[in-house]
Amino acid sequence: MITLHNKWTSHLKDEGDKEKFRHAVLADGIVLGRLYAILEEFEDELTRQELSPEQYASPSFAFLKADQTGQRRQIIKIKQLLEHLKKDKLV
Repeated sequence: MITLHNKWTSHLKDEGDKEKFRHAVLADGIVLGRLYAILEEFEDELTRQELSPEQYASPSFAFLKADQTGQRRQIIKIKQLLEHLKKDKLV
């Protein structure tokens, strides 16, 4: 049985509703797999930006770095919601 991150169903109280929603999420593996791939593209782009020597010339380097860190943190959080795709080998 594939386990889903509990955030997917945390808004639901009824166990039956949770199970229906769980099945709906698992059934959308192709779409969610594409979302995971897009997030990886965003993450790769962010890594390229972070490693670019040009960013050090920015007078707002600290703010730029903080923004990049926040972006990476959010990408990681969303990818954690999609961990079930790895277990199901959809990504």
